Amino acid sequence: MKKTASKSRTTEFSNLVIKSGNKNLLDIFTDTVSHAINAGYSRHYGDSKYFFLNIGFVEFDSEICLFGRMVKDTIVRAEQQLVDDQLVESNETMPIAPSSIFVIFLGVHRMAYIKEHAASPNIESFARTLIDFLKKAHREKIEKMYATGKAMGASLTKKHLVETHPYPTVNLTPVATSLSVETFINTLGKVDEVVAEILPTNHEIDNDELFAGLRDASERIQSNSTKIVYKNNDGLDKKETAAQVTAIAEQGNHNIKIKGTDSGGAKVNATNDDIGLKVPIDASGPLKGVATRAKKVFDEHIKTGVLKVMSISPIVKSKLDRISDFLK
Repeated sequence: MKKTASKSRTTEFSNLVIKSGNKNLLDIFTDTVSHAINAGYSRHYGDSKYFFLNIGFVEFDSEICLFGRMVKDTIVRAEQQLVDDQLVESNETMPIAPSSIFVIFLGVHRMAYIKEHAASPNIESFARTLIDFLKKAHREKIEKMYATGKAMGASLTKKHLVETHPYPTVNLTPVATSLSVETFINTLGKVDEVVAEILPTNHEIDNDELFAGLRDASERIQSNSTKIVYKNNDGLDKKETAAQVTAIAEQGNHNIKIKGTDSGGAKVNATNDDIGLKVPIDASGPLKGVATRAKKVFDEHIKTGVLKVMSISPIVKSKLDRISDFLK
């Protein structure tokens, strides 16, 4: 049997938070998330169509990985070509369908994202597509609940159903490490400002006491946006900034913005994308094998302390068992 050639690509790790009111990703997986990913929906933007393909699952001890491809079916237009050393206008078009691989670790709600081609859809496109599909699946669920209720003579409205079963939201935040943060901070000549916005979580607790307290206060006063700002126009301490940003970013529960200047004095505005962990991976062969390798890379970074996640609790384990039964 001919061995498949290795295809080295880069994988990005992110924290995936899906909420529907007080319910989390695992709570709505069987009736909403799974349907959204498997229903064959598509999202259109301009000449491009986005959809999921090759969906599958692989189970490990205390973990289930959902994997698949995010496809961008689009058209490339050539406006100009070189003919006999002369530049001439062109109207030629060519269809292309670049793709990216996603692997979602359901128990710890982390995701590995691997762009397979130069024009592959980025992780922001994945997030926009996922929320679009979740809303479509949720809308269908509301319609079924309404029809069932009416058939049984219940007095209800779709508005009330949406109030009691809110539409899902998605937050996809790149996860950083001390090495990735320090590497980026060291490229700056000066750091002027760091802003950290608290994002919703699935079920984990903030490791940092300051942010745990801020999250609790934010929830109690029902704040829609809570941020903490570190600012000094003369420059923040770079070593301490790296330490503080690492403590925040490695949890994947905060939007981070860094303002400063590079070594040449040019302004720099960075986000989680710029400090996120990116590691090489072999993306060749069947997707189940790619997902298994992504899980191995993920686990290795946890064992070495590079990545930090909460251990699987008995409650989460029971939810995973229920999902496992659903998938069989």
